[in-house]
Amino acid sequence: MLPLSAFCILALAPAWAAHEAPSTTGTLPTIGVVGLHDAQLSPEDQDRASLALAKAVEATGRFDAVPPEELARLLQGLERVVLEEGLLKGPRQNLANGRTAVGQTNWDEARSWLNNALDEFERVMPGASGIDELWEVHVLLGATWLLQDVPDEPAARLSFASAIALNPARPIDPAQYPPTVTDVFASEQAILREKLTSASFTGQGRLQVDGAERGPLPVTVEGLAPGAHYAVSRGDGKQGSARFLVPSTDPLDLVSGPPSLGRASDGAAARSTQIGALYTSLGKRAPGLDYLLMGGVEGGVLHLQLFDVARGVFSKPVDLPYADDSDDEAVAALPLLLPIVGAGGSFTATSPAPAAISISENVALAALLTQPLPPRAIPVDPPAKAKRSKLPLALGIVGGAVLVGAGVTAAVLLSGGSSEPTGTIVIEF
Repeated sequence: MLPLSAFCILALAPAWAAHEAPSTTGTLPTIGVVGLHDAQLSPEDQDRASLALAKAVEATGRFDAVPPEELARLLQGLERVVLEEGLLKGPRQNLANGRTAVGQTNWDEARSWLNNALDEFERVMPGASGIDELWEVHVLLGATWLLQDVPDEPAARLSFASAIALNPARPIDPAQYPPTVTDVFASEQAILREKLTSASFTGQGRLQVDGAERGPLPVTVEGLAPGAHYAVSRGDGKQGSARFLVPSTDPLDLVSGPPSLGRASDGAAARSTQIGALYTSLGKRAPGLDYLLMGGVEGGVLHLQLFDVARGVFSKPVDLPYADDSDDEAVAALPLLLPIVGAGGSFTATSPAPAAISISENVALAALLTQPLPPRAIPVDPPAKAKRSKLPLALGIVGGAVLVGAGVTAAVLLSGGSSEPTGTIVIEF
């Protein structure tokens, strides 16, 4: 009779011998596919590109592809987390640097970091609402004007007014700012709260103003303070967005178009950081993925790159001259990229940073994150069933018999025509 160890090997061998690289699905390693970052692709072309790339991935026989619609189910309920982790990482870092410079009383450096943060927050406002942090940026900017050697109160009031426009009722914390700052802020807040007004909006979908839900369009929003505000409408796979000023006499028409995550950062390094943060968050939050495929066109070059979810690294990219059909060219170039995944699942060559492509040009990814699926129904547990007995842990099936084991003995339960085992052979070991 074979020893128990032989039965274990026979039972477990098919589970680990079937593929080369580790997989979270139990079959082949998975690659998430979310379209291409290319401004020339319409929403329909984005869908076609995603499906074509997914088919090309699976045609290799080495990977399973997860197209956007499947990825949407994996991410369900976590889309907002991905947007904030990904899109707000850069501006939040600029804000943190600005806080540090304020603490060091380096006013010019602080204003430089804070103005960078202001620009970056506004760039991604259609995708992720960073209103609370944007409010803080304006307050800190105002504080720098009042705390410098020669205070500039008019400049401080302009910055405070921008913060108050976003949230007329929010005070600043006297534990964080001296009376020199809190008194001027409270004075400006009292002036502007006497000027609250309304604004009307037309368009389709549901409206958000300054990160707050305002209901279905068309709608009139009350209680808006003078200054700059941010409106986003979403619904039926469409999006409209605008930065607008109050007071405004004409209704604001939010023209619907393809979903967008915002505008790309300026400069290659900033773009690389921005896109890297987005894909890192996406991979971290989508269970069951081994890799993410990132592709796009930038500067006349088609970039293809993989992100290893477990290891948190990007592969060395495949960079090819771009002709005029990025999705077909990406499919053709995919066999050049996938061999970079070695037999153990890790990359044979990595890159210190992702390609510097634009967040704004991938409609499929924007739709996935900003137009989530309806909430999942909570499953109802079936009534508990009484069990006749508890069987030990099943280790495998050998010759039609179920091999089980517990403690210092193992048993082969012989199957029969009825639901009950017809006999037991006990193996001592």
